[in-house]
Amino acid sequence: MMLVLACGLFGCASSSLFTSYPNQMASRLEALDRGGKVKEVKVDGKWNPDELLHYLERGRLAQISQQDAQSVKAYREAINLFDEKDLGAVVELSGVRDKGASFIVNDNAIPYMGETFERGFLHTYQALNYLMAKDLESAGVEIRRLNRVQKNALLNNEKGLIQQQKQAKKKLNGIPFDVHKNQNGFDEKFGAMDREAAKLKYSFQNGFGFYVSGLVYELRGELNDAYIDYKKALDLNVDNEFVQQDVSRLSQQLGFASKSTGSKSTLLKSTQSETDHGEIVVLYERGFVPHKQEVSFSVPDRMGRLISISFPIYKVNSFPSERASLGIWIDTIPHSKTEMLSETSPMVAKAMKDKRPMMIARQVARGFTKAELHHQSEKNAGVLGSFVANIYSIITERADLRSWLSLPNNAQLGRYSVKAAEYPLRMVDRKTGLRHEMKVVVEVGRKTIVYVVNTGNKLWVRSVTL
Repeated sequence: MMLVLACGLFGCASSSLFTSYPNQMASRLEALDRGGKVKEVKVDGKWNPDELLHYLERGRLAQISQQDAQSVKAYREAINLFDEKDLGAVVELSGVRDKGASFIVNDNAIPYMGETFERGFLHTYQALNYLMAKDLESAGVEIRRLNRVQKNALLNNEKGLIQQQKQAKKKLNGIPFDVHKNQNGFDEKFGAMDREAAKLKYSFQNGFGFYVSGLVYELRGELNDAYIDYKKALDLNVDNEFVQQDVSRLSQQLGFASKSTGSKSTLLKSTQSETDHGEIVVLYERGFVPHKQEVSFSVPDRMGRLISISFPIYKVNSFPSERASLGIWIDTIPHSKTEMLSETSPMVAKAMKDKRPMMIARQVARGFTKAELHHQSEKNAGVLGSFVANIYSIITERADLRSWLSLPNNAQLGRYSVKAAEYPLRMVDRKTGLRHEMKVVVEVGRKTIVYVVNTGNKLWVRSVTL
């Protein structure tokens, strides 16, 4: 009965209640890699807890496959849903139903609210959409939204973590489960994820977002703001020589005290403006972010029987070597390679670690509730009731593996000052040999932005001169 009720409320086929989100997304990512067009996500008019994710994925896959109007539209819908979350509308309208259903089913029944770093990517990608349409005004609006998200997240981070701890303690009140006694088991399961999370102080730190923000500000002539965001990108990528040069160049233009950035490569040319030069800026995204995986723990219930509780984690083998750069040839001349701006896995891992106390409390409380239902079914309906309750618990005990899966594994940068002319541009992935050749026109005092996304077997490439 409970299973039928849950399906009726949420639509089993169109959400992650009983089919993991990574499995749902796998075919769509594979279709994109084959060069296919991305189809609209349909929810058949039913309320769907994955609605925000559908818009995020739709916007991203449409953007990669160069369906610009669809991407802009989907991202706008996602932005609206994030804004509703800020106003408390989602909780106000659906809180009672969501909490009740999730308490007897699993966390996938809770509306996906998105992570702060995902919201940062959303505004960054919408800004890129507008850049490709040569709409600097709208790109500037998205960048200001991005900066506001970053600022608010920084202000509220510590307060939010403290609140999580309080809520977790309250939720476990009266339940015979000691988190500290089980700490060794948690540490063993979450160890690899914690090491990945340790790469960042905050989950919303994104060198790619900071760099795109600085680039938009620079294109708009707002050099002081550009300098600030390039500096933030450099703080997260101290060895990136392209960002070093941007900071040094703007420091000189703004009259700030110049400090040597220690650029080592003789292949990197200064981007200091010259009367007959323009620039080629390569933004390179490689692969897709690893998906979450499920792990289960067994803990005793009030009667000493073992109950299974599932959690999302990142395992060690979820982090393949995807850091290979993109080799760049301009007019047959090698111009070094792209360098790292950001990796997405540490952002996901850090966000998961920050939410772990409440996640553990919620899962444990749900496990004990299901165990009580099992005991009551056995008491009232005997062996058959026990069997049905046990099957229900097994089917519904699923970890929440949802996240924005079409985000890149990493993002990289190449930036080159060249004499204004038309050039053949050749790009080659230095690990797989995947390549793309195109013509680019470099104009005096302007920037030709080349946006490249490597989906595994295909390079999606587009460019615009601004």
